[in-house]
Amino acid sequence: MVGQVSHDIRSPLMALNVVNSIAKNQVSKDLAELLDNATSRIRNISDDLFYKYKSKGSEVVAESNNLNSALTELLDSYSKVHPDAQVHLDIPSDLNIPWSTYSIQRSFSNLLNNSIEASRGVGKRPEIWIGSRSENDRVVLTLKDNGPGVPSENIDKLFKEGATFNKKMGTGLGLFQVRNDLDVIGGTISYHEALDGAEFRISLPLGLAAVSFPVSSMVVILESSDFVSPLADKFHKSGAEIISFPSYSDAKTFLSEKTKGKRVTLICDLLFPGQEETGFDLLSSCHGVNFFKVVLCTSLIENSEIQAIANKNGALLLRRSFLETVKFSVV
Repeated sequence: MVGQVSHDIRSPLMALNVVNSIAKNQVSKDLAELLDNATSRIRNISDDLFYKYKSKGSEVVAESNNLNSALTELLDSYSKVHPDAQVHLDIPSDLNIPWSTYSIQRSFSNLLNNSIEASRGVGKRPEIWIGSRSENDRVVLTLKDNGPGVPSENIDKLFKEGATFNKKMGTGLGLFQVRNDLDVIGGTISYHEALDGAEFRISLPLGLAAVSFPVSSMVVILESSDFVSPLADKFHKSGAEIISFPSYSDAKTFLSEKTKGKRVTLICDLLFPGQEETGFDLLSSCHGVNFFKVVLCTSLIENSEIQAIANKNGALLLRRSFLETVKFSVV
């Protein structure tokens, strides 16, 4: 954890150091914006690491975000911290991807830092090109630089934890973290040799519908028929058996008596209108049930106290709209 924190805060702290060294008694508009952006990024890093610590390994699901906006904000800071670096951004203004803004900026910050350092290392003024193209139901993002490229003997180690090459302060966490962030949303990253420099390609699903959401072969849903109906076809296509209940008591009885020896995915609301019981109560009453995954639908996913209770119960908090857009797969 200490290594991760050390690695993630290095770039935004560099920006703050620039501001501190230049703006003694007077801060220009540009420097004020730089300080604001850098502070925001540090806060996002802190919040993300704290959430992952509290979650203790529970899954994180990203909502769709605008890629161009996230990268433009990041590059605005980089233009001030690295004025000698020239970055060409060619991303459609309407391209939305299922990746959090923070993860987009962290991942591209890692890639940009590597490219800038590599180009300077061979005496070149850093020049970087960021672009995108569509491939079937995915989008491929590319980042190319004018550096020396990656030596062939290091390519297989690029995305492994702890792998660092010719860096005095390298932690070996940058590209490893990029790969981990992409794994969560069904994305991949790969390295490709270019005629002049290095090229990294990130492949992402174009939307949430392309994201695979693993479930067990038995899925129990406690919800109204209005919610179950649109999901039923999607579950059937995945090969899962869907069993739905309109009432808390019926679902509780079935889970307690009819699921012995089976892995169960449970999907239900966190709160039930007109009832005192909650999704947490249902979980605590189902002793001995082999839950593969428990999804509690709620709009309160940002509430830290509720999130803590969910983590303690091994449950995943999601908005209902997310389940209506993903692709289910039985594992």
